[in-house]
Amino acid sequence: RGRGEFLADFRGSTPPRARAADYRRMEAWMEEGHEAEAARRPGQAEAAYRRVLESEPNHLPALRKLAYLLLAGGRGREALPMLERLVKRYPSDGASWQNLGILYWQASDLAKARRALEQALPLLKGDPQEPEAGLLLAFVCLSQNDRRCSEQLLGKVSPALPGDPRLEELKSQLRELPPQQHQPPAVPGP
Repeated sequence: RGRGEFLADFRGSTPPRARAADYRRMEAWMEEGHEAEAARRPGQAEAAYRRVLESEPNHLPALRKLAYLLLAGGRGREALPMLERLVKRYPSDGASWQNLGILYWQASDLAKARRALEQALPLLKGDPQEPEAGLLLAFVCLSQNDRRCSEQLLGKVSPALPGDPRLEELKSQLRELPPQQHQPPAVPGP
């Protein structure tokens, strides 16, 4: 979802004069947030993104940035409603689905983590984050004792992550997993 789509939403809900002034203020706050992040001042960045969201609650970049800051700061419980709102409002946002999957996995809600990551993968096709989402999904499948899913994903992500020690960890854990009697359906391919 880009600037043009955001502007279309914004234009539809705000009178013309207020729109221009609010938009300029939001742009300034977003820039302030980016600069604060670059300077490693997360509190200042968070405040800037929250100001944007006070003006426009569905501002995708501000929602994403704030959710990421909260996740990175170990405040996943605060990030959860934002991510759930993001994927509901912008269901084609693969990065938000991926972050939601990470959060569910950290909370040990494997079923929700798997669903979120399965949503993320096709949306991240060709994105640098695609192998990361695939690897995380492989670990989630492994945690659910779904060897077939984990092995298929391992095969898909291995070429994109050469030498990554997490691949060896996954392989090691797969060797320890007892053989499955019943194979669940395979993960849908591209």
